[in-house]
Amino acid sequence: MFLSILDLTGRLHPLFVHLPIGILLIAVFFQIISWKKPALKYDRVLPVTVMLGCFSALFSCITGYLLSQTAEYDAETVGWHLWLGIATAVVSFCWYSLLKKNTSPGVLSVTSLIVLCLLMFTGHLGGTLTHGEGYLSLSGSSEDGASVNQRPARIPLKDAQQALAYKDVVEPIFSSTCYSCHGDKKQKGKLRLDLPAEILKGGKNGKIIEATAEESELLKRMLLPIDDKKHMPPKDKPQPTRAEIELIHWWLEAGASFDKKVFELSQSDKIKPVLKALEKAGTDTVVAVIVPETPVEAAPSQAIDSIKKRGIVLVPVAVGSNYLTANFVSTAGVKDEDLKLLTPIARQLISLKLGGAKIGDPALKYISGLKQLVRLQLENTAVTDEGLKQLATLSKLRDINLVGTAVTANGVMNLKPLTSLKNIFLYKSAVEYNQWPALKQALPGVKLDSGGYTVPILQSDTTRL
Repeated sequence: MFLSILDLTGRLHPLFVHLPIGILLIAVFFQIISWKKPALKYDRVLPVTVMLGCFSALFSCITGYLLSQTAEYDAETVGWHLWLGIATAVVSFCWYSLLKKNTSPGVLSVTSLIVLCLLMFTGHLGGTLTHGEGYLSLSGSSEDGASVNQRPARIPLKDAQQALAYKDVVEPIFSSTCYSCHGDKKQKGKLRLDLPAEILKGGKNGKIIEATAEESELLKRMLLPIDDKKHMPPKDKPQPTRAEIELIHWWLEAGASFDKKVFELSQSDKIKPVLKALEKAGTDTVVAVIVPETPVEAAPSQAIDSIKKRGIVLVPVAVGSNYLTANFVSTAGVKDEDLKLLTPIARQLISLKLGGAKIGDPALKYISGLKQLVRLQLENTAVTDEGLKQLATLSKLRDINLVGTAVTANGVMNLKPLTSLKNIFLYKSAVEYNQWPALKQALPGVKLDSGGYTVPILQSDTTRL
């Protein structure tokens, strides 16, 4: 009981730490004004203000010390933050003593400026502990000064297959999305993700890597709804893209090796183009789906529950939007009949990802009823030319991915009635090289992409509904 009270008191630190900052800043303002304009009398209010600031600073030091005992922060940074906080309280008390002794305004003003400097340095370290290293750097702002969750660009790999699976593929993802809370400066939940030994060790809730990717807490947290308090990274932090989550899934499923190269780990046909894309700049570029201007009612909750139980990931395409994207990336044993589950949400569904799923032409019968679809990803599935005929009803379709399928040029021609179509991805399809000119002539307004890429991924694809 006593320990829980101390723990609760420590957790109050982020709330009460703003009191001494605000109170002492007001006191500094009063002190400087009274020095410049002696006619303005602050003799009564200033000592009281400083004393309140002194006591609130002392209380903040106590709560801060208790919070630091959770061992979730870098010891060196916490140490400096704590001692500077104590110094702020001590100098504030000295300031109060000087005020009571009617010390000269010049000395009092210098003392107040010392307090101001201590507040700035202490607050800066507090911000570093709370928000991560470089929180106040200019790199976190846009050109117009607006704050953004900007991620550093990934350096392209020369040869993805010769790269180290962890060092060159996985670690950069952790670095840009996880280190601010689970790095060397801060360890929320007593978890560090910047060192292999610490990753294997896990945090206060246990191991984060298990025998399979689906059992691993590392991946499970990423796939939780973004509004879930257990979702990682938190929704106000930079999120991994769907491609990055697929890479983490692959790494975990392949054994979570820290020393092997990519080519030494098993690779499905689905993950190979994602790995290949790491050789190009801008792999993680995020593009938006064209969201219909006409609002739509929310999808039936019963239908959503049925879809979720099947393991299908549903995500709103934008905050506050009822339009959805469905992703079968982690759905085991997908069957053609599973697509029937999407029928009740046909009005809301505008993006569907089935890459690598064990489906064929029968599934396209159900997809043909999803009339709002804007993007359809069928890469590495068993769809054929005959099946594509059923998609002629998708009048709003803009992008379709047929990478690694048996679709030929004749099948692609079945998509000619789709006047909204803008992109067809045909890498490793059955379209012959000499048939490309005829296709381009038949589909003049459509970009035919022939290879070496991954389809752009939605930022919103990182969570479940």
